[in-house]
Amino acid sequence: MIFKFKNIRYNFHVSKIARKKYNFDKSLFSINGDLIIADFRQARILSEKINAKRKSEGDSTGFVTSGHLNALGLLHEIFHYLIRIYEDVENPGVLDRGIKYLLTHIEEKELNKVLLEYINEFPPLEVFKGKITQEEYFNGNTDGKPNREIILEELIILQLENSNPATISLEELYSDKPLSKKSKYIDTLGITEQFFVSEKTFGSENLPLIQFLRKPIVTSPYNIEGQLDYILEKWGVYIYDKFYDRILKSKDLIKEDWKLFLQFGGGKGTPPVPVYKYDAEYLQRIKKDFIILK
Repeated sequence: MIFKFKNIRYNFHVSKIARKKYNFDKSLFSINGDLIIADFRQARILSEKINAKRKSEGDSTGFVTSGHLNALGLLHEIFHYLIRIYEDVENPGVLDRGIKYLLTHIEEKELNKVLLEYINEFPPLEVFKGKITQEEYFNGNTDGKPNREIILEELIILQLENSNPATISLEELYSDKPLSKKSKYIDTLGITEQFFVSEKTFGSENLPLIQFLRKPIVTSPYNIEGQLDYILEKWGVYIYDKFYDRILKSKDLIKEDWKLFLQFGGGKGTPPVPVYKYDAEYLQRIKKDFIILK
């Protein structure tokens, strides 16, 4: 089943410092209605840009692959998709209630500071390009949804990503350390998790939402392929139609990266950018290796 939601675009949050350092001027990955495109070739180009910059700075330990970059964006996309199912189908209005709950446990000016500081550190594309101010975005709506709720959702996913050891080489892109130093971000996320404990559970294990989303990371903390495997095996009822083929191809890209990495000297740089072709027969063969509850 494919769930359809409002046409809200969720940009993969890259800090403004990283955007400027690596000259990123567009979203890496996004959700825009039913049109979801993760371009393997672009992921290869972006990883090459990161590796070239790090090499020029003498960083020999920060090598990244397009497979891990693509998988990180895919995880981000899946987290948003599941939160949309939870809020729009399973527990309507939960983020609005979450904001109100936060306001009973933290002063409004402190909460606003957290949300505004997120916009400052991870500006939406329109803010980054100077089309609107931080305050205009903060006080605005996107397709009828208050941007405060969108930011709260992004904060939940930001903390999940920063607690994921499997993507440590990419942490520079989305580090929450500046946000933690400048605001009560940690306290806010702690209170948010308390709020979800009292709300409707989610999934076959009947877990609070944030604990549910954290399960792939807890189950396979140092292996992003293992996290994708967990999603395939445990979350298939939610993500099968929309993400199943993409997860398989993402896993294949990770494997292909390491083959190319070893072929071209292992550690001397990013493998050359190949042209990927969709191999339907191959995809059907590897599908047989997985058992999904549809």
